[in-house]
Amino acid sequence: MDLELAPDHHLEEQRRALDLLRRDLSLLKLPLTIFATARAVEAFPIETRRLSESGHEVGCHGLSHDDAENFQRMPESEVRGVLRGATSILQKTIGTSPRAFRGPRMCTSVVTQRVLVEEGYKSDFSVCPQRLDAFTCQGANLGWLAAPRNAYRPSATSPYRRGGLPIVVVPLSGCGLPFVSGLVYLLGLSCAKLCFRILLAEARRTGAPIVYLFHSYEFARFLGPCGDNRPPHQRWYTAHPGKRYALNHALFRFMLTHDDVTPTTASAFVNAFEERARA
Repeated sequence: MDLELAPDHHLEEQRRALDLLRRDLSLLKLPLTIFATARAVEAFPIETRRLSESGHEVGCHGLSHDDAENFQRMPESEVRGVLRGATSILQKTIGTSPRAFRGPRMCTSVVTQRVLVEEGYKSDFSVCPQRLDAFTCQGANLGWLAAPRNAYRPSATSPYRRGGLPIVVVPLSGCGLPFVSGLVYLLGLSCAKLCFRILLAEARRTGAPIVYLFHSYEFARFLGPCGDNRPPHQRWYTAHPGKRYALNHALFRFMLTHDDVTPTTASAFVNAFEERARA
């Protein structure tokens, strides 16, 4: 889950969504990895700490997620400053240092991954293999087209190729379209279930993890006081936030009905990845 402040969505409903998720996912025994911006954690410190204390992992999603925070293009000094600032705020608020990273708008780079290693991060969740669809986020990169679909250590010359950097890239899943909540809102729950079945068949064959992405602000009302600045496809989403929540919850329940599916956090997955590499 990405946790960022959405100023065009109802703030208190964004806060309440975090407590609702904590309650319902506890009943499902489903741990999240929450990629949080420092500003969101400062706005929702109690709710984020409760999620962490409930067994969910809090990773880093940058400082503020503003337009200038582009980890694909920022110079090294700026990457280091933003990451150190965000990491410090997350550590002070949550009580533990984040070890998983996802760039705002799925942005990363060789420079970013090198700094992540220096700052003690173990994983980067910012790559979307074979994704170059019409609705892609601003972080889209042609390198995604050839990126591995399974977890890998990246190259020192490209974040989208295998190599030897001591960080694990865990790609977002997809089957033609990315496995994200927008798929559920635009094409329906049945389509999302079909996508999951395809990904599960691949996972059974190759061992690739299945990574699904949603945002907590999706469960709050859109307000847009100065006009609707959302991308066009987001305006077609299921309008009612309660319905969006119910669709995600139903998809979670469906995924968990498969006996060989083991929900896990980023750090637990990376630990298992490293153990297999050493074996």
